[in-house]
Amino acid sequence: MAESAHPLVGQGRRLNQRGFHFAALELWDRLCADPSLEPDDSAILHDEWGKTLFQLSERQSALQHFIWATEAARDEALYAASSMHAAMALASLSEFDRAQRTLSQLIDRSTHLPPLFRAQLHGNLAFVQAHNDFHHEAMENTLKSQHFFSEAGVLTYESDLLTNLGLHHEQLGQMDDALRCLASAADKGRYEHLPSVSELSRLHLVLGDHRESIRWAERALDLVWSSILNYEKEELARLCATLSNLSFSLGERGLAMRLIEKGQLLFGQMGMWREWRQTQDVMDAWSTSKSHPMATDPLAVDKLSRFLLLLDAQNAQELINPRFSALLDARVHYASALCEAVGFTRGQHENLVYASRFCDYGLTAVESEIIANPRRSPSAWERFTQHPTLSVFMLESHAVLPQIRSIILDHHERCDGTGFPNRKTHNEIDSTALVLAVADLYATEVAVAHASHSKATATLEQEAGRALAPDLVATFLSLFTATES
Repeated sequence: MAESAHPLVGQGRRLNQRGFHFAALELWDRLCADPSLEPDDSAILHDEWGKTLFQLSERQSALQHFIWATEAARDEALYAASSMHAAMALASLSEFDRAQRTLSQLIDRSTHLPPLFRAQLHGNLAFVQAHNDFHHEAMENTLKSQHFFSEAGVLTYESDLLTNLGLHHEQLGQMDDALRCLASAADKGRYEHLPSVSELSRLHLVLGDHRESIRWAERALDLVWSSILNYEKEELARLCATLSNLSFSLGERGLAMRLIEKGQLLFGQMGMWREWRQTQDVMDAWSTSKSHPMATDPLAVDKLSRFLLLLDAQNAQELINPRFSALLDARVHYASALCEAVGFTRGQHENLVYASRFCDYGLTAVESEIIANPRRSPSAWERFTQHPTLSVFMLESHAVLPQIRSIILDHHERCDGTGFPNRKTHNEIDSTALVLAVADLYATEVAVAHASHSKATATLEQEAGRALAPDLVATFLSLFTATES
């Protein structure tokens, strides 16, 4: 895509690339009133604004900004990129026919554009065609996407492309080729690839090979444990659907229903209504059929049950507040960014992510009226301040590491000794909990209180040296200024 001559547009793009979406939103809003913007700068502004809103799940608003970008664009590559983004926003709103027409038209007029863009374009068209059940065409465009990524020297998406090829082969009845592509995707790169591992479990179950299905399901669960639920919601939703079918085949109807309900909930949160309806059809079929166990494996059932318990804990927190799901995602993202900036090890990072996702689990045992107004009475405040302790207690059945328990227990302690539950001072507080406290306050401000980025950072500055460690606040704020430079 064309580069903007306006320095603030480039700054906002860098904020977007790092996932600092609330800071980017504030910048887009400020830039929108700038009368000096050239048409292509305005197009880049609206295209990036659309990306920001898309990442924040505001898909209809994102689509409008992508359309404005196409209307403003004078540069051909910029027009093509904005049109492609508009098509994918349409697809996210289940308007697959319009998305396919838009992308097909772009294919015809983009033959002279760079290989990387053409790779993305063919990959996106394949995705939409697969949803429209044009699997031969989807296969062809996935192979073209693979070719253009290779020509561009980009290997990042190889596992995703192989997984998609495997799914196309399956839909065309080419099961051996499907298994070959998925197995290749699972072991590409440095780390295993959860979507392909999950799909291998599902496909082996479809083929009646329960032993292999269980083996791949266990590998998928091991990946989830190793990254502490730091996967995308769509990946977890599809894994839930696969594991629910496996549970049903093992005769565990109750476990199967609860797992597929979790998957349906995640699909609904993402607006993936086709997948939501498909899971509903499965549940309807199960409710009127008898389960005939095809195999037994107590160890696999135990692992599936542990996975469900973690999902229960996460979902229970999301019921506290309509914005709690957004808070969890934002808290993990900003905690991870600060963790990287201060040089934590991979193990410390994983502990921090786990604690970020489950540190408020104890609030699910606190009355809603107390959560809404914890200072309504001394007894209400006393009850509220025990939620870190409750979180640790309620997670005991999950075999949580002692380091994670310490982070959760200390994340509401304050450097000046006025925090809870144990009124610890700066040097007594777990060092990783100090990082979580900074990310938690910022994420709560922007994701729950709807504060602007500037207001949220001003709050952090006010709390530096009181609630928060001053050096960590300074490092956190530098993340945004470093992106601006």
